[in-house]
Amino acid sequence: MLVSAQMLLQKREELKPGQASAVDRILRSASRIDALAALLIDFTYARLGKGIPMRPGPMDAHAVVERTVDELRATHPAREIRLEAQAPILPGSWDGDRISQLVANLVSNALQYGAPDAPVMVSLARDPADGLEIRVHNRGPPLSPELRQRLFEPYQRGKGAESAHPRGLGLGLFIVREIARAHGGSIDLASDADGTTFAVHLPRRAPGATESAAVTAKGAAAGAPAA
Repeated sequence: MLVSAQMLLQKREELKPGQASAVDRILRSASRIDALAALLIDFTYARLGKGIPMRPGPMDAHAVVERTVDELRATHPAREIRLEAQAPILPGSWDGDRISQLVANLVSNALQYGAPDAPVMVSLARDPADGLEIRVHNRGPPLSPELRQRLFEPYQRGKGAESAHPRGLGLGLFIVREIARAHGGSIDLASDADGTTFAVHLPRRAPGATESAAVTAKGAAAGAPAA
C-alpha cells in the first residue's frame, strides 16, 4: 500500500485533485498501520524477554538525531523544536534506526504533554563515561510521583491523554526504555516546576557491535570517514 501510494504521488500532476487527496489519505493511513504494527511487534519481543531487535553499527548520533528532529519539525510546523549538540560529530556504535525511534518517541511525548507555547529542547553530549547522553526537555507542570513510578510501563499515559489523543496506546516511553536497555544504557526522568526532562545514557558501543564497527567509530572520532 505504501509503495503503491508513493508511486502514484510521484505523478501527482497526472492526478485529479480529488484523486491526489484520496492517495494522500491512503498514504497517511497505511503509514499509521505500518507504525502501529512495528510498535506492537517491538512490544511483543520485549514482553517475551527477547529484547528489542537491534543492528548496531558505526554512526554519527548528531547526524541521525538532527535528521529526526527535522522530520518532526516538518510534521509539527506550529511547534518549536530546538537541537543543541556538544560537538558537530558524535560517533559511536549504535542502531541508527532505533536511536531515531527513541528520539521521535521522546519528542512526540514532549510535544503532546508540554506547554504548547514553549519550545521542546533536544540536547546531545558525551557523558562522563564517554558514552552518549540524549536529553529531551519540555516546559509544563511537574509529573506526580505516582505517575513517575509507572510512566515507563506499557499502556500508561499522562493525565488527559485518553480524551486528547484517543489513538495512543501508551507504549512510546516503554519502547524508549527498552531501546536504551538494548543498547546497554538507561533512562532517567526529572520533573519539577521548570518542566520535565528525560535523559538517556548509552555506552559508546552497544552490545553486539562488531570490532570492525568499533574501529570505524573510533576512526570517525579522529576525523576519518565512517563506513
